[in-house]
Amino acid sequence: MPVTKKVGDEAYSGSIVKKGEMTGVVIATGSNTFFGKTAKLVASAGGKSPAQEAMFKIGNFLIIVAVVLAVIMVASIPVAMPTVFSITLALKLSNLLCK
Repeated sequence: MPVTKKVGDEAYSGSIVKKGEMTGVVIATGSNTFFGKTAKLVASAGGKSPAQEAMFKIGNFLIIVAVVLAVIMVASIPVAMPTVFSITLALKLSNLLCK
């Protein structure tokens, strides 16, 4: 929500000025800012919840399954290629001879 600021009021670095202008002096940087304190709290929140751990395990399992299936599919193409090529040529030849 829009807020009216007066001389001496603080404005955060993520603030958007909708009307007027403002000259500012930097009074805090890094972890001493509003956003820095929030990031510090999130970082110190600790480990992952059981739900997060379960989601990461499921995600890792699905990635492994996808990679294994991709490897199997790619490996099976060259193995079947000569057979498919021979059958295709034989069918084409038989169609030409029957006409």
